[in-house]
Amino acid sequence: MAINTGQATITTTRVQIDGTSTSPYQLILHNSGTNAVYLGNSSVTKDDGFNLHANSTLTISLPPLATLFAVSASGSHELSWMRVD
Repeated sequence: MAINTGQATITTTRVQIDGTSTSPYQLILHNSGTNAVYLGNSSVTKDDGFNLHANSTLTISLPPLATLFAVSASGSHELSWMRVD
């Protein structure tokens, strides 16, 4: 089992969170910003993304080769992540 951690700065330009794994994996995400961050696929927007509220944590299981992207409605926010695979 490997554990990787990092932080991503989320703005109005979508960004990929972590990388792509060839094995199933879990991402634990924490939005330490003061506004929501929106999660989804490579075309996620604030209108169709999963809303991760400010100061919220989410654990998500992803299948092999899946990728997760994030975007914000405005400003710049820090999203901490931990990948367990």
